[in-house]
This record gives sequence, structure tokens and C-alpha cells, in this order.
Amino acid sequence: MMRKIGYLALVLVGLVIISGCIGGEKITESIKEKASSVIESQTESQSKSVTETKEYTPTESPSETSTEAQPPALWETPWDAYHPVTINGEHYLIVYIKYYLRVRTEEGGEIYEYEVEKKRGKVKIHVYGKQINMETGEQQKVDLGEFEAYEYFGMIAPIKGEGMENPLEFKVWVKERTKDSDTFFLLPSLDFMTLYGAVYMGGGDVIGISITYGDQKFLFYNPAAVGDMSSMPYQEG
Repeated sequence: MMRKIGYLALVLVGLVIISGCIGGEKITESIKEKASSVIESQTESQSKSVTETKEYTPTESPSETSTEAQPPALWETPWDAYHPVTINGEHYLIVYIKYYLRVRTEEGGEIYEYEVEKKRGKVKIHVYGKQINMETGEQQKVDLGEFEAYEYFGMIAPIKGEGMENPLEFKVWVKERTKDSDTFFLLPSLDFMTLYGAVYMGGGDVIGISITYGDQKFLFYNPAAVGDMSSMPYQEG
């Protein structure tokens, strides 16, 4: 059950460094203040975001129905993406957010603007790996089959960007949604250190990632995350 809960205003203040793309370049970010101090909800003068919710677990409806005008439902703690919000006695999990990010790379410097869109939910994906042909010694791409995963989708589109001309889109597939994995739903960009440790060090909950910037695309699959220890990770781009 999907239900719009109106507009949620998010203001992101602080220093964030965003640069680079894919391949030999890197994307990095630094948030200098704690999330709790850089996020403010219920602002009217700054950028707005539309938040949609999905029912998480139903509870009993109130026994009495009020005819008085009800205040809009608000996401009061936007840095907590793991717990559902409560609206009229029912619990909902927010699965889509959109907000506008204004950043400057140095105090008093020029302000850059970006549109950030995030989605999350269950999907089915094909996972690939590499195996060595014992006769030829060559590495071959193998389809390991279809698996259920939890997907985090993100898009960062420059409005007035620094060194960024095209939208950057990324998907992260994990085995299951956790409090830690939900950071992929909130942060403007990817936590590359966490991803690197999860997929390149073996094991972990990250099944794969996909990053697209313009006509460049990077794909990575981690067979160990789906229980295949005989195949090596597969990478494209």
C-alpha cells in the first residue's frame, strides 16, 4: 500500500566534496558535521523533497474518527531510515526520497547545486562470476543464476555542478536490508570504503554494484555473497 505523505523539507548544510566519475577517476565526499546537526526538517525557505511511503506493518486503527483537520505527517528524524514512520496509527517504511543539495568546497566559495533521488526495495537479479577453463586456462564469465536482493538506487543530477556534466546513477544490491545498508538510501553519494571492503575483501552482504555516468558503466558482482565460493568476482568497465 503506497501513500504520499506530502512534502518534506530537507536542508543540508556543511562542507561536502564531490568530484570525479568512473574508471581512473574517483568520487569522494566528506561531511564535516554529524548528520544530526546538518539536517533540518520542516523548513519553508529552502529546497523541498517529496517523500512516498510504503506500508510496513499494520496496526489497529484508532477507534474514533476525527473530522478536524489533521496536521501533515512529517518525517521527524530523516537520518533514521531503518525504522518505519507512524501515520494514523499505522507503520510505513519510506522507500523514495528526493531532495536538493547545496554545497560549497570552501568557506565563502561558490555554491553548487545537485538534485538527489533515492529508491529502495526488493528485486531479483542475475549474478555473474568468473571461472577458469581448466583446458585453456582462460577466465570465463558464468551466469550463477537469479537471486533475490535488496536494491538501493541513487541518482545525483547536477543543477550547477562542479566538474560534473551528467547525472550519476548507481545501484547497490545486498542480501538483506539492515541498519548499516540503509545508509546507502540516505547519503548523497556512495560510501566507497565500505563497498570496497565488502566486495573486494570477499564475503559480506553486498552482492553487486552498478555505476553509470554518461556513456561509462561499471559493474561488479560478488559470488561469495550468494554462497558461491568457487567463482571469482566478475567486473565490467
